[in-house]
Amino acid sequence: MKLWKTIPLSVATFAMASTAFAQGGDMPPGAQPGKCYAKCMIGERYDTVEEKVLVSEAKEQIRTIPGTYKTVTERVMVKPETQRLIAVPAQYGTVTERVLVEEASEQLMVVPATYKTETQQVVKREASTKLVGTPAQYKTVTDRIKVSDATTRWVKKRNVACLSENPDDCIIMCLETIPAQYRDVSRTVLASAASTQQVAIPAEYGTITKTVLATPATTKKVPIPAKYKDITRRVVKTPATTRVETIPAEYRDITRTVVDAAPRTEKSVIPAVYKTVTKRVLVQAGGYSEWREVACKSELTGNKISRIQQALNAKGYSVGAVDGILGKGTMNVLKRFQRENNLPIGNLDRQTLRALGVE
Repeated sequence: MKLWKTIPLSVATFAMASTAFAQGGDMPPGAQPGKCYAKCMIGERYDTVEEKVLVSEAKEQIRTIPGTYKTVTERVMVKPETQRLIAVPAQYGTVTERVLVEEASEQLMVVPATYKTETQQVVKREASTKLVGTPAQYKTVTDRIKVSDATTRWVKKRNVACLSENPDDCIIMCLETIPAQYRDVSRTVLASAASTQQVAIPAEYGTITKTVLATPATTKKVPIPAKYKDITRRVVKTPATTRVETIPAEYRDITRTVVDAAPRTEKSVIPAVYKTVTKRVLVQAGGYSEWREVACKSELTGNKISRIQQALNAKGYSVGAVDGILGKGTMNVLKRFQRENNLPIGNLDRQTLRALGVE
């Protein structure tokens, strides 16, 4: 799809363009008396195109697959097999005596460390100096300066041959004198320079409290006396004998969780993502056309405009009723006729009139 755009020429832009024409000598070459010439603004032409753009690049994704576990039961020995002697008692008489139950021993006891609290004064910020500035003082003075010298400029004249809604889109020139321009400019100047002085900043102190070791932890041995008890026993009448008895080992079942399959990772590729966007592309830059001979205002009579309208209707470019008026509707149809027939666009030039058969 092709888009056409007409750019209105602002007053400021036209003034600059007029001056450029005058200074650069850009005037109609080989101009003849009694004929009109125009240079008209042609709008920019755009095409709409579709373009595939990258939204996100292809990338790798790493997925972690957790390990699996299982429960196993094991039988473990709690106490090994042992043997013991079983006494076969002798024949006794009864006697009472004091016997050792538990031998004397020593126990190692920990004596914990002791701590105390101390208070110290510390420097929070060292003493220093800083520069204190006195700002400069300024005043305002006003000067009168020349903005531009006296010069001349080309002034645009209007002509009904221009097919734009803005008549300033076509240029017809007159030379005028522009006086020199002045303006008052205010500026700030230094009244007194800035200065600095050094100021002392005293140190700052603070107090901290901390816990320190008073005595380290130690150990000491504590004696545990032997234990005795009185027992009554019988005196051997006949000697005792002994026999060996085996005590079987003791077991128990323990259940625990073990790794069945270790954790692992898998890589997968996420493809790139694209989208299609539509944008306008400049096909032909706008700007002023070359100077071309156009119909002068005096020859664009109602009769000639009616002939132009009749010719457009005959070529399939309907302007509606033939009224001899070069209105907005007729101008728009003329521009479409020029565009579709590869003619200069924007004014009633001689080439267009010849193409319509009214020249």
